[in-house]
Amino acid sequence: MSQTRLAAFSGGVASLQRALGSRHPRSTAVIAHSPPITAHLGQPGKLCVQPSKPPGAPRSLSAWACRPGRSIVAAMSSLSYPKPTVFEAKGEHKATVIILHGLGDTAAGWASMGRQFAMPGTKFIFPTAPMRPITLNMGMVMTGWYDITSLDKINAQEDVEGIKESWRYVEGLIQAEEEKGIPTDKIVVAGFSQGGVVAMMGARSSKKLAGIVGMSTYMPLREEEPVLSAENMSTPILMCHGERDMVVAYEYGKGTAEKLKQLGADVTFTSYAYMGHEACLEELEEVKGFLSKVTGN
Repeated sequence: MSQTRLAAFSGGVASLQRALGSRHPRSTAVIAHSPPITAHLGQPGKLCVQPSKPPGAPRSLSAWACRPGRSIVAAMSSLSYPKPTVFEAKGEHKATVIILHGLGDTAAGWASMGRQFAMPGTKFIFPTAPMRPITLNMGMVMTGWYDITSLDKINAQEDVEGIKESWRYVEGLIQAEEEKGIPTDKIVVAGFSQGGVVAMMGARSSKKLAGIVGMSTYMPLREEEPVLSAENMSTPILMCHGERDMVVAYEYGKGTAEKLKQLGADVTFTSYAYMGHEACLEELEEVKGFLSKVTGN
């Protein structure tokens, strides 16, 4: 499909946000810095934002997002989680939303949602994944919630320990919110791509969550029970996926939603016919509405 290019910017996300007149997250999962960005019309009336890849960048996940000067040995021996970006609640703190970025990105790539989605009484937390070697990208070191070896055999070659370790980190964030007086049924976990995979682990949590959002993602550890805990059987789950996603296949997202429905989950799956591995305004508006509904704001 040919794309109608509206503009190209060399100043990164902020330039695009100013040009569009509002703030939108850097949508592709593989961006760690701020490369030139293009905006295009995927479907009439549906504006999507997506970074342009530099010349020679691989189609599969962004080796060029790797930060220089970091050895694989160092990354493997110690995982360090940077301090999350936090937007405190305006007024009385009643709910918390945790949003996880994709492979090679940082909290900065999605933190603008904290302002775009601002709701009274809701705190937004944007964590950054630790640096680690990514097998798919020839062992290059970049931010990642877990290792990934293939885009075609996602369920067969999973980094089980990496996924579980990242979920334990998120559970620590949830516990910290509990200690501040926020019950878990007022906490939402959301994520894009790799971050969405970790967010979907919330469906098997022993703690009741307010909601789960998975964008351009899938359910990990599908054969490891329980995929859906009794505590989260009624937890609203929103999944969004572009039908032209060439990174995380559309079938993975759709298959996850179908499996969850078979298990009795309260899941909504929304597809976007002309969207690739990115986020469009229509999707972000749906996510915003979902967050407002499940947090009571």
